[in-house]
Amino acid sequence: MPIQTVFKAEIERISILDEHCQFDEKLGAGLIPDEDLVRLYEAMSSCRYLDEVAFKLQRSGRMGTYPQNMGQEATSLGAAYALRNDDWLVTCYRENCGLFWRGVPMESILLHWMGDERGNAMPAAHFATPIAVPIGTQMLHATGLAWASKYRGESRIACTFFGDGASSEGDFHEAANFAANLEIPVIFCCQSNSWAISVPQRIQCSAPTVAQRGIAYGMPCMQVDGNDIFACVYAVKAAAARARETCLV
Repeated sequence: MPIQTVFKAEIERISILDEHCQFDEKLGAGLIPDEDLVRLYEAMSSCRYLDEVAFKLQRSGRMGTYPQNMGQEATSLGAAYALRNDDWLVTCYRENCGLFWRGVPMESILLHWMGDERGNAMPAAHFATPIAVPIGTQMLHATGLAWASKYRGESRIACTFFGDGASSEGDFHEAANFAANLEIPVIFCCQSNSWAISVPQRIQCSAPTVAQRGIAYGMPCMQVDGNDIFACVYAVKAAAARARETCLV
């Protein structure tokens, strides 16, 4: 038998506003109204300010620990903006901006990292789960929540966030396999900051891009400029539309 190619794949990278402030009019036209864009940038600025305050509290010994969100504001905020208010946000610990957009009070984040359980009491109206500190566990929770919604005949989806290091955890692979096989309406949003705790990405992942890990499970995958709020909104809107289609299956 001749040698045959059984599979080929490509991953697109989405960038609408680049580092030189060049805006892609074709992709970005009408994506975010001007008044909403102002609010989004205000939200990112406020989140950055809280991040600085919390970091100083931690460094001065007034708070036990605090993982900075700096540089990752646009990913969760873009998702929170693009999704419906009754879609689940299943976060780890760098999604403050998206949680604030949903209405979670800023003091809840401070309470959480100061060891006060009141910081984990996410009001039901926010459709946000408590912050997940163990690496990777939240992906299974998101898959379960989305599966429950589909089972009930709802059109609600879930969006979960994790880092590049978490994509090496068994929890990620179990959740991804389960979600893809059963066509569960969940979005997996990997925020790659090039570090898995203290291990650089080049050591813990040999693939050219973390995005391609989803291809093994038959998932549509894309890479997004995580500092570009336009690109984040664009990508999540596209992913949400695909995910919501599976609610009807």
